[in-house]
Amino acid sequence: MSSFEPQRFNFLGADRILKGTDWIRDYQFVDSAGLPIDMSQYDNTLGAVMRAAIKSADLATTYFSSALGSIVLSWIDVYTLRIKVPAASSAALAGVIPNSAIYQIEGVSLSSSLTDRLLEGRVQMDFEVVTAST
Repeated sequence: MSSFEPQRFNFLGADRILKGTDWIRDYQFVDSAGLPIDMSQYDNTLGAVMRAAIKSADLATTYFSSALGSIVLSWIDVYTLRIKVPAASSAALAGVIPNSAIYQIEGVSLSSSLTDRLLEGRVQMDFEVVTAST
C-alpha cells in the first residue's frame, strides 16, 4: 500500500508547456493546511528513483518521459520539485498536446522502498510559431 496520497495539479492555460522553450515549473508539496511537506525521502540525488510521463488520455501515446530524457526531475529543496521539459524535446514533438493529456510523477521512497505516485493531473502544450529556421 502506498504511503503517500498523490497531489493533483493541472498544467493548463498559463502553466501549459510552451513548445520550443525550456519549460520549467516548480511544484511545492503541501499538506491540507498549506504547510510544506518534507519530501527528502524521494530525493533522487540521494539515490531515490524518480519517474515521470506525459501521455494521451487513452495511454496510447507517450509525449514525454523521464526514461527518454524528455522530462527532467530535480529537487530544489526538500519541499519543492522542479519539472523541466527541455526546448529540444518539445520542439521535436509534432503537433500539440491536447487538454486531455495526463501526466504522473512517481518516486521510490528511500525510507520504505515503496513506489509512490507523488503528483498527477492534466497537461497541454501550445503551438510554436517562431522556430530556429524562421
